[in-house]
Amino acid sequence: MLNISTLALEINDTERDKLVLNGYNVATMGNSTEWGICIGCAIIMRVWIVSTNIVGNGTVDATTPKTYEPRQKIK
Repeated sequence: MLNISTLALEINDTERDKLVLNGYNVATMGNSTEWGICIGCAIIMRVWIVSTNIVGNGTVDATTPKTYEPRQKIK
């Protein structure tokens, strides 16, 4: 991890390379071969949660699809 001030107008090549490598490692979990599976499951789970209603007893109510209406976080 590289700590660079947001006020820095220039960085050297070594710092730049470390920043790029850090971003790569974050995005790929260190080039893990299992990371794609993890992301795939997360996407499928999110779609399932957004498109179904789970009632109090744990069953799925498929009669009324749940709509996804995200709230604006930045105003």
